[in-house]
Amino acid sequence: MRAIRFLAILVLVMLLAGGCSRWATHPPLDGTGPSGGPIAEPIPSLMADAIRFAHSHYRGHDEVIINLPEGTPAAVYEMVTDRLGRGRPMMASSERAYHVTEVRVRGLDAQVDLLSPRKDGYYHFVTISFRQDLLRGYQVAHTRLWRIREEPPAPNYRSPPPRPEAAAVVEIPEP
Repeated sequence: MRAIRFLAILVLVMLLAGGCSRWATHPPLDGTGPSGGPIAEPIPSLMADAIRFAHSHYRGHDEVIINLPEGTPAAVYEMVTDRLGRGRPMMASSERAYHVTEVRVRGLDAQVDLLSPRKDGYYHFVTISFRQDLLRGYQVAHTRLWRIREEPPAPNYRSPPPRPEAAAVVEIPEP
């Protein structure tokens, strides 16, 4: 009887954990999301993990240049390159980059679509699927290489606006 009760409680906890999980898509499908607004975890981590996976499985040890979806804030580029431990934003259309086109999080599952550079000058269009392990976070579950010839998008990186300088202090001499 205790074993059945324990099992029922365990199943209930797992259902609640899955039911309370986040659903998110970046960029937003309906266009209502804030352009250039903050993007919360796990999206930056999933982008970094997908780029790392694609870099190690499809390209090799070349420079890591990234292009994230349009409207992604500069701070997210910084978060992604920090998680990668290297890399930089794509600045010119002539650069070969890893182009993240969409991230979807659905509870314990997530998918990242990206264009990964190939050695022959073309790109792989790949969907990298993740499954959340409650102890280790999101892990690559499987990948799908699509037989789609995609042209890479233009650079989406927009440098952050300059910080306002402190107002100069003007001393007025006493009369």
